[in-house]
Amino acid sequence: MVKDDIWVCEVCDQEFPDPDAKMLECQKHFCIKCLKKSENEYDIIAASDMMWFCVQCREKVEKNIKIDIDIETRCKEIMQNYESRITKLETDIRSKCDIEDVRDIVKDEVSAIQNAQANVNPGDCKPNATAIIEEIEQRKLRERNFVVHGTEELISDKREDRIEHDINVASTLLDICKVEHNENDIVKATRIGKYDKDKRKRPLVVTLKSSETKRQFFRNLKYLRESDHVLKDCRVTNDLTKSERDLESKLFKETKALESEASGEFRFKVRGPPWDRKVVRIPVRK
Repeated sequence: MVKDDIWVCEVCDQEFPDPDAKMLECQKHFCIKCLKKSENEYDIIAASDMMWFCVQCREKVEKNIKIDIDIETRCKEIMQNYESRITKLETDIRSKCDIEDVRDIVKDEVSAIQNAQANVNPGDCKPNATAIIEEIEQRKLRERNFVVHGTEELISDKREDRIEHDINVASTLLDICKVEHNENDIVKATRIGKYDKDKRKRPLVVTLKSSETKRQFFRNLKYLRESDHVLKDCRVTNDLTKSERDLESKLFKETKALESEASGEFRFKVRGPPWDRKVVRIPVRK
């Protein structure tokens, strides 16, 4: 294990170099002794779908669950309001089939929208219902995906051969990370961008049958870093939406700026669950 990857308990500050140490992980690591949990309790949590959070993260999760419910409620209210307005507009159009009357109705609607926009400060704008719904749908579509960067492609004019090669790459990664699977667990493997035999390292998007298989794979990525396999140097990431990629880019730029101004006593990294990504300061071990 690389020195920087040694787990340190947040409570007792003890280092655990063994990758199989019984640690519960949230944004930070906690040993079961400090949490006053038995090995049996740890095994139950580790072997199930049960999610564990420290006190601080649990408060954020509970808060975000409430926010998500509020967003869904607001979206339903907005959509019901839109449907009522559309129904009224259709009724008015049916009862006033004269073309001039229809134009007046549309003109009034456009004028109302323009007046509303003129009175809104752009800095105070929040994502509209459509944008929120689209973002939720995109995250749902990508929840079983992961992206592999830096893997060689097969040189072949036959698309079927290249796809078979990429599925084998995905299967090999799961094997290295000790994730049990069969041929049906990998739904598809797709390269991003147009095939070019002279540029053979396009990002590879892998879709799994189960999101639990993906979670197990990400939990075991340490085995890939510690292996001697040719794939150990590839980089594995989540399949992010555009808004998530924009946030990641912003945070990494902030990290680079902080690194350039730092004295060398600290390193800066992007950490946290998807709903609370942020830049954290990490002391450099000497």
